[in-house]
Amino acid sequence: MTSGTIEASNTGILVLGLALSLFCARVFIGHGGKVVTPLGIWMVMTVLVASYASVVGMDDYRVSDSSIMLAQALTLMQAVGISVFSWGSNEGQVSTLGGWNSSRRVVIVFCWVLLAIAFLMGRGAGVAQVIAESIGFVSIVVMVLALCSNVEIKFFSFSTLLFLSGFLFYVFYLHSGTGRLRVAALAFAILMILSLRFQTWFLKLVILAGVPLGLLFFAWYRIQFIESTIGSAEGRTGLESLTDPFITFAYFLDLNANGMFSFSGPFLFS
Repeated sequence: MTSGTIEASNTGILVLGLALSLFCARVFIGHGGKVVTPLGIWMVMTVLVASYASVVGMDDYRVSDSSIMLAQALTLMQAVGISVFSWGSNEGQVSTLGGWNSSRRVVIVFCWVLLAIAFLMGRGAGVAQVIAESIGFVSIVVMVLALCSNVEIKFFSFSTLLFLSGFLFYVFYLHSGTGRLRVAALAFAILMILSLRFQTWFLKLVILAGVPLGLLFFAWYRIQFIESTIGSAEGRTGLESLTDPFITFAYFLDLNANGMFSFSGPFLFS
């Protein structure tokens, strides 16, 4: 392959990646108005696992540029399809987080008690650690719901500091170090609840601006885990679990184009 062909292929990947990113950003901002919706979160994740991964895949010897562009095109098609079938009017949505006033403080204290119990359980290993992490996850979500049930809550207040502390406690003391999607899921759950209470464009802008910072954090988080358990993270980016699924999909498209794999028949469920 000549340098001119390689440059043209790389340009094609970048253009398709940009088109996919812009479409997903448009859906994220537009769907639900000022409220963050599951469809919007899906689009944010599509940017990460497809657009970002396709750029990384340009330097991957395992896949061809043509298969990456085909994978990008198919991803864009599914994003458009999901948006068309999922789009609905969420304007004027009314927050339904009220009604906890009489028991809000009790629930918050109980959640912190559960976090303390989860911390003690998490010091063990195996099933106990898994259960502890699950308890911590649910406790923080319920705590945020209870705090946001207060109609007088301010965005920058002791209440938001309280559940931010809970989130950081989960990340650094309860999370096992693997399965970072659970950390991302908890962060998105908190943001969705906050968007129901405050209903402001600010939260959506924070998410878009925070995605690159989130990538840097997750990369650092994984590298630290690898170095503390294996001892060396040389040659690792810390984001392989994010980028490899898309590259693997492109790899299977390559195999299919060369007659070595079929997306139908006995290979479909193997």
